[in-house]
Parts: sequence; C-alpha cells; structure tokens
Amino acid sequence: MKNYFKSNTKIIVLILLTVFFLSAYDSTIAATIQPETKVKSSPKADKHKSEWDKILQEAKKEGRVVIQGPPGKVYRDAIFSFEKQYPEIKIEYQGVTGRDFRPKIITEQSTGQFLWDITFGPDLPIETLDIFYRDLPETVSGVDNDKWIKGFDYGFLDVEKKYRYAFTSYVSGVFVNRDFISERDLKNIPDLLNPIFIDKISWNDPRQTGSGAAMGANLLINYGEEFLYKLLSKQKIAVTLDLRQQIDWLVRGTYPVAFGISQGTLNEYKEKGLGLNVKRIEDPKSVNLSQGYGVVNFVKKAPHINAAKVFVNWLLSKEGQTIWATTTGVNSRRIGVPIPSKDQYPSPDTNYPFLGKEIFLPDRAKAIKIAEKALADRNKK
Repeated sequence: MKNYFKSNTKIIVLILLTVFFLSAYDSTIAATIQPETKVKSSPKADKHKSEWDKILQEAKKEGRVVIQGPPGKVYRDAIFSFEKQYPEIKIEYQGVTGRDFRPKIITEQSTGQFLWDITFGPDLPIETLDIFYRDLPETVSGVDNDKWIKGFDYGFLDVEKKYRYAFTSYVSGVFVNRDFISERDLKNIPDLLNPIFIDKISWNDPRQTGSGAAMGANLLINYGEEFLYKLLSKQKIAVTLDLRQQIDWLVRGTYPVAFGISQGTLNEYKEKGLGLNVKRIEDPKSVNLSQGYGVVNFVKKAPHINAAKVFVNWLLSKEGQTIWATTTGVNSRRIGVPIPSKDQYPSPDTNYPFLGKEIFLPDRAKAIKIAEKALADRNKK
C-alpha cells in the first residue's frame, strides 16, 4: 500500500499541536491556553503553551479558515460553533460532498491555486493524498489513546497514518422503513433478492466513491460477487447521488430500503418526528463501521495554516466533539462525550469492518466495477 504515496521531505510537527496538549492536561483547549489553568507548571508544559500562544496569535492575524465540509444544516451548525469560542477567526464554508469537490480542487491546484485550508470526508482517491493533503504530524500518533475508541491511531484511514483522520465512527448498514416493510418479509440481506423488492430499493450510487461503494464492498466481502451483481442487475434499484432525496424516499416509503444513506440527514428528519420507524436491518453480515463525513484533512499549502490548526484542535477536543455529536446526531469516537445514537455506538470490542480504511480499497474498487457492469447490463434489457 505504501506505493500509493510519495515520500515527503518533511513532517509538519505543529499541525494539531494542541491535541498533544489534551493528553498533557486532560482538558479542553480553552482550559489549556488560559493562564488560570490548574495544570501544574513545568518546562515542557510552559514550552507547549508558548508555542500555542504563537499559533493562536498568528491565527488571529490570518482571521479566517476556509473549509470544504459536508452538505446539510446540522454539519454547518456544528462547524460554525467554532466562531463562538474564536470570534476573531471567521469560517468561509462550502457544503459539498467530497466527490463533487474533487474536480474543483484538482483543477485549482493544477493551476497553482491553493485556496483551501481544511476538507472533510474521505472521498478523494487515496493515491492523491500526498498531492492534495499535507501530513498530519508524528506527534499525533498515540496521543490520547485512552480517550478514543480503540485508541487515537485507529482513526487514521490511510495505512501510513498521516493524512485522513476519522473522528466519528458508527455502526451502519442497510436501512428499511418498517412502516412499509415488516421484519417477516425482510429480516436478512439475502431476502432482498425476492421479487417483492423490485422497485423498493435506493442506493447511493455504488459506482462512485463514498458510502454507496462502501456498502457494495461490504456485500462483496460477505455475500460474494454473484450476489452483488444479481441484486444490482435484477431489482430495478433507484441510484442517486442526492443524499437528501434518498432519505426523503426512505421516509416517505417511495423506496423503503436504502443503501449508503447519510446518517446526519436521517437524524434531521427524525428530529422533526419523521422516519421514526426507519431501522437498520439486523443482519450481522451487512453491518459495518462508517465514518460518514467525520473525517478531517489538512490541505497542502493551506493559506491560513495557523487558523486551520486552531480549528482542528478545537474540533478534536472534548468540547468540539461534544458539539459535533449533539448537533449532528452522529457518534464521536472520542470517549466521554454524549452518545446521540446509542443503537449505532461501536463499543471498544466491536470488530465490524471499518470500510473507510485504505486496507479495504481493493474491495471497494472491485465492488465499483461490479456495480458498473450490473447497472449497465440492467439498462440494456
């Protein structure tokens, strides 16, 4: 897998520096940088505080951080909460999926434009990591292991543990609206080949990188190539890239079975009292861990790198993760913050595959090829 990466001449040690502080002080960033902190002074702690003060001073001079983040109000609200603690640093934000953002950043950087500081989501090709993203620092490795499910390092999606950090993790799978389909008719994934489910299934396009392809990989691993091909080619599945439309279909019963949904968008509907009987199919083979949009990346040559450091420090702190979890309804990997979706919380001993990780990239690539063929063959009929 290391062949996917080019060696870098330098590791940026200061990025996410104050995540290191969290380990030393066991507090939120606010407590860390305030002089009234109760942490006992030491030369090491004083040095860290001095370095952080410099970063914060420079961040305030920069005055902004430019972010590509998830679409949807709940994600935007969570991210903009940063400005309440750091009003001198304004957020410039574009809410768009990673796969839609990909052509934009490729075009910009190919013409020498480096306009972005931070992106969310894992949807850029893994082989482009050392082109578009700057390294996460070595100092992050192993920090705060006791404060994160399966340890801090487990959140890195790339094998080199340098680029993409997943701060969320939740149990995902195939969802069904039980107001329209009973458990008697649909209990396990193989049941979906039943003709009664023709025109009843939607899928976040499995031919594209993202959660739809991850679900394809899951079925490929657990049920095999033939099953995945049959399901996609026989059941007249509605394929969409519009995640809000997909949730609307699921909630209304237009397509009461859904693959690769946006959990945050579903939570928005449930907060309004809609789709309360949408449940995950409890077939153990169909269940996996998903990071959703909860992946943060630093962009190479970020124009406001100090402000970006401050933002990510806040995001990964207990305070930031509490805001993310309670606002989006998506579970954090950080231990000790509220758990908004208890039925989707992965306990430390959970061994479901974490399909966003690079080690599953071959399975996802193969599943995409199968999906392309299955849907093309279906359209020929």
